[in-house]
Amino acid sequence: MLSPRQKLSLFVNSLGTFLISFFGVKITIILVKYILALSFGIETRLVGFRLMGISPAESGVWNFESVYAFYSAELVVSFLVFLGAFISFRMKFDQPPLRRAFYLWLGFSAIHSFCAGIISGVITKTNVFHFFHWLYIPYHILMLMAISLLPFMVLFGWFYNQQFLIATPINKADSKLKDQKMVLIYSMFLPLMAGALILMIPIIFTFHRYEFYEMAALFVLAVPVLFYFYRLPYYKHTQDFSKIIKYKRLILGLTGCAIFLAINLLRYFW
Repeated sequence: MLSPRQKLSLFVNSLGTFLISFFGVKITIILVKYILALSFGIETRLVGFRLMGISPAESGVWNFESVYAFYSAELVVSFLVFLGAFISFRMKFDQPPLRRAFYLWLGFSAIHSFCAGIISGVITKTNVFHFFHWLYIPYHILMLMAISLLPFMVLFGWFYNQQFLIATPINKADSKLKDQKMVLIYSMFLPLMAGALILMIPIIFTFHRYEFYEMAALFVLAVPVLFYFYRLPYYKHTQDFSKIIKYKRLILGLTGCAIFLAINLLRYFW
């Protein structure tokens, strides 16, 4: 049985780690796209958590190379970050649980960016959509692709999210299904839902359909954690999450929100 302090530790540590990993993925994508924009002479603007190309279609900067490079960065960077994070998580078992949890959240944020980029882009015909459009893929095929990602995300969440049991402070011999569910809820689901609400604050002035689908994708990835109905084998228990509350991580994550909020406020009013 989790104590109130253990629940608080799981929640705070996971929330801070999620926010840091989310901004880590987004900032990496923004930097890569900004470098590509500079090399091709593309004008850009930060909207929400996206760096958008705003050069007119007739400006001459848009060609096969520039469109493919700039608009595919969202997918390529997200996939590479996920691959690196997943390998680091699976190959380095001797690392402290807090660090392994960071790799876990980083991989989660990366796969979210990949899937949400496709779904949001295709539905709203922005961002990644331009990459697929220049590949001459019919729009109905793109919509089928976006819809087919939903069951993939649920399946991915089902197998991936159970890895958050690395945060469990409960001994394996004493664990029960109810205890494991509580660990998953407080180390993954609730921090993610709270994180999604917090992430809406920086984009409140630029909230459009794209941002709605992007945030909704977080829920689709998280909801499978509510439906575990059998006891799972998991890694040895750790006290890192239950004894030490890492407020510094949460403060760092909230600082990232404040920075993006300030940038978007400046863009909105000026």
